[in-house]
Amino acid sequence: LSQIRMQAVLDELSRQITLWERVDLSAERHAALDAQGLAIADNQETSSQGREALKEVIRDFKKVPHEQRPGQIGGVIKAFQAEVDGLTRRQVFAEDAFLALYRSLDDAPEPTEAMREAKRELGKSSALANENDKLKAQISEYEREFTSLKNQEHTIRRLQQQVRDAEGDAEAREVKASTEALRELREVHLS
Repeated sequence: LSQIRMQAVLDELSRQITLWERVDLSAERHAALDAQGLAIADNQETSSQGREALKEVIRDFKKVPHEQRPGQIGGVIKAFQAEVDGLTRRQVFAEDAFLALYRSLDDAPEPTEAMREAKRELGKSSALANENDKLKAQISEYEREFTSLKNQEHTIRRLQQQVRDAEGDAEAREVKASTEALRELREVHLS
């Protein structure tokens, strides 16, 4: 069961890795994002300067007497148009940068849960590996004990055989000694 669970975790990690590779958080991508961020900051500064310039044009326009304003209106309109054009360029740039980043992140799953699960499973796997090592050591010890017991059993059998042989030899010597003692007794009685 744990092998099946581990395979499921590995499959999910593989899926997320594939999707995050599409996000491309490489050094080149970071450099491009940095450049876009700097360009957006520059655009904000340009926008601020444009608003100040537009305020100046309006102040100058208000200083012009009412009867001369119709001749000056073209310059004010051009200033407004230039500012609107600049704002539009900056807005398009910012939107394009955002959409490019959004598209790269669109299908990428949130990776932290898969990473947490992988960490848990790897922790379990590590614990199982440790338990496996302990069991291997225990089996090795049992094998040594078994070998020792087999050697002891062999030694016991050999010693039992030696005892039987010694008993047989002792019995044979007793019989021989008894036979000789009887023979000597007969010789003594017969003589």
